[in-house]
Amino acid sequence: MKRTKQLIIVLMGFLALAIWRIPAESRGIPESIQLELQRGDAYVIEGKLNDAARIYQGILKQDETSAEAYRGLGLVSWTRGVVGEALQYYRKALTLNPTFVEAHTDLALILSNIGQHLKAIEHCELAVQSVPDSGRVRLTYGNILWRAERYEDAIQQYHVALKQDDNHLVEGHIGLGRAYLALAKLDAALEALEAAFALDANRYDVYYNRGVVYSKQGNYDAAIADFQKVLEFRFDDSGAFFEIGFAYQQQGQYARAIHAYQKANEINPDDAVVHHNLARCYIRQGDRKAAEKERKITKALQEYEDKIDHARAYINQYSDKAEGYAYLASLYQQRGKLEDAVQQYRIAIAVDSLFMPAYSNLAELYIQQRELMQAIKIYRLAIQHNPEEIQMRVMLALLYKEQNRMKEAMVQLDIARELVEAHADRGTTAEHLQILSFVYYAKGWYGKAEAALLQLIKLDPKNPEYRHQLSTIRAAHQREKMRKND
Repeated sequence: MKRTKQLIIVLMGFLALAIWRIPAESRGIPESIQLELQRGDAYVIEGKLNDAARIYQGILKQDETSAEAYRGLGLVSWTRGVVGEALQYYRKALTLNPTFVEAHTDLALILSNIGQHLKAIEHCELAVQSVPDSGRVRLTYGNILWRAERYEDAIQQYHVALKQDDNHLVEGHIGLGRAYLALAKLDAALEALEAAFALDANRYDVYYNRGVVYSKQGNYDAAIADFQKVLEFRFDDSGAFFEIGFAYQQQGQYARAIHAYQKANEINPDDAVVHHNLARCYIRQGDRKAAEKERKITKALQEYEDKIDHARAYINQYSDKAEGYAYLASLYQQRGKLEDAVQQYRIAIAVDSLFMPAYSNLAELYIQQRELMQAIKIYRLAIQHNPEEIQMRVMLALLYKEQNRMKEAMVQLDIARELVEAHADRGTTAEHLQILSFVYYAKGWYGKAEAALLQLIKLDPKNPEYRHQLSTIRAAHQREKMRKND
């Protein structure tokens, strides 16, 4: 059983690599715009994303062809976690300037993070072609190759980066250490990490990776010391607690191991290996009931993780198909990981603006969270891309009605009715009748809605969904009659 790679090896943060620019004067950018770009970048680093966005948008008002400003907006969107929007901004930047190195490396990091490793590598290769002597680009390329599990190739790029750039020696040695560790070349990994430690003894990722090496070498006391050091930097690092638990488990200190695993589980309850190892520790302590409980959790989580792996593999192979992202979103949604689900639905929409299930599922998710304005934005976006989409219009109208925006609701319902009736003129189908009934119901035309459903029931008398809808319409019609009588 393997653990998710991100929990074992710590990656450098996105912004640590992304906020950099090749000197703008070499591109002929006016000094005033250069200063504005620097201000925007500083705001991103400080987390003042609204201010940064205003700066970049201001630049676009002066020059709508500024690839640098679009790249800045991409940074803002990515930092906010709005990945689909970030992808669109970066693609716009590269359309305006296909050799824009920073946009290629930023986009590579984003694509790698969402599992599109092949596309990420393509962008890194384009960046390297443009500036082959940039150690920073080589370092990014090494990280992307490592994420793609091309460890030998990653090692090659890290070595080139170390020769070319004295400003990123620590990151280069850490990268080498991670790659050698993945290849189980423990002595080489330790040598690289010790080199990083000699340059900067205050990097938690050095302690983390060195701790993994010590653990694999059986030096558990040294491993525990390094992971405890990690917790001084990051008190809520579930991976460090896991590794401490693993080290204690190997030493036969099962009570301490259980305590560490429980800490890891509090932070990340969805790690199947934590539960698996807890079960083994409980068995060693003779607590079979607790062990069986952990085994059941392990089995359920492993099945979930297998589905996640399948979805990510599909995305890596078919990065231009929205279905993979939507499926991954649905898996996250099932586990209550709603932010991750939203992100994947938005990526699906960015990949294929006509993939309506992503809009529908995302809007429903927002409705469940009572974020109605967000749901309205999604339905409007769907209609913008597909004006003949009927169900989205009806759902938008219902949300407008809930907000007492009756005029806007009626506009959408009238358009929906015209669209359905136009389709029906070419030949009435059960689907058209059902949608038409829905439209009539939303407009409050209960008699017409009931007539359409009765036609459906004649076509399929045993369909329980039709009968349920008929009951709903009749109940609403009855309530309306009672209100009028009152």
